[in-house]
Amino acid sequence: MVTVCMEEPRIMEDRQEIIRAVLHHLYQDNTKVGSHCQYNLCYHIVWITKYRRSFLRGELAVRLKQILDQIARNYGLNIIA
Repeated sequence: MVTVCMEEPRIMEDRQEIIRAVLHHLYQDNTKVGSHCQYNLCYHIVWITKYRRSFLRGELAVRLKQILDQIARNYGLNIIA
């Protein structure tokens, strides 16, 4: 005689629900969904000038921010910092 434990499927469902909730919390706004996948792409871009001089100040910094914001809007991107 075989005894079947009915609690195992319930435990598995609870674990899957917890995993879904955690993943949703981690990727809630940045996750893109495909037909068979979910993904979250982030890029960190660093510009280093020659001799490490700081030249992105004043009007140049303002204009560069405007250009990058426009590009981000055109492609549906979010600039975090």
